[in-house]
Amino acid sequence: MTQDQDIDGYFTTARVSAREEAVELPQDSYLSYVRNPNDSEIACCRGMTYEEFTQDRYQAPFLQDLLAFWESLYREPFVGVTADGRVREGVYPLVDAPPADPAPVRAASQVLALLSDDERERYRHPIDAPEWRAWSNPEFVVHRVGLRLEDLASAKADAILELVRASLSPEGYERVREAMSLNGYLGDLVGLPNIMNDRSYWASLFGTPRAASRGAGSCSATTWPSTSCRSAAGTSSRRCSSARSPRCRTAPTRRCSTPASRSRSTWRRH
Repeated sequence: MTQDQDIDGYFTTARVSAREEAVELPQDSYLSYVRNPNDSEIACCRGMTYEEFTQDRYQAPFLQDLLAFWESLYREPFVGVTADGRVREGVYPLVDAPPADPAPVRAASQVLALLSDDERERYRHPIDAPEWRAWSNPEFVVHRVGLRLEDLASAKADAILELVRASLSPEGYERVREAMSLNGYLGDLVGLPNIMNDRSYWASLFGTPRAASRGAGSCSATTWPSTSCRSAAGTSSRRCSSARSPRCRTAPTRRCSTPASRSRSTWRRH
């Protein structure tokens, strides 16, 4: 391994470079690898809101270059899935599905009824809106798409979580909440609950919820940087199977359309 070199006082070559060697998991307690909460790199952020932390991180020249690169990729039109530069056709063909579960439609309608006009405008997007690609996982904010749970009144945030519950199997929803709780635990562990907590997540709804008797739903999930996933504190996302859609994998960060709603609900962290 080459020697670790500082880039700008925050990022180092080790933090931004891939490694060829295998990662060996330690046998002792993970707590021995957690930085002291009074470490200067952590203490300097204490008391910051997530927006203040974001603006602080944006000052790093390396991050400015990285965000500019990410933005250029985001602005490119989506044309399909490829492994060699050529679009793969027929990756997920539509198939007949059994009658849809009406629960997601009811839950989505409840969310929309609780939101203000401004919140509803930020929460809803057309089914084919490019914003579904705007997920990210760092603790600083990259794209402000949708609504952030911690900024909402409890009743509204809870209603969004009920929509997540209605869209997943019981096991899938449990996995989602476990990952959210882990994020909150990490924030408490380093004393930065305003930056990392169990509601540091953005939610959006794509399309118009409506009942449908038959149809095919699909859901894809990514792990985050999210997704492509890494977090300053080492959080990782998990994927879980949903009994409601045999071919649907979902995670705390996901984009999903269900036969019931003909809409896609995006759940992303930071």
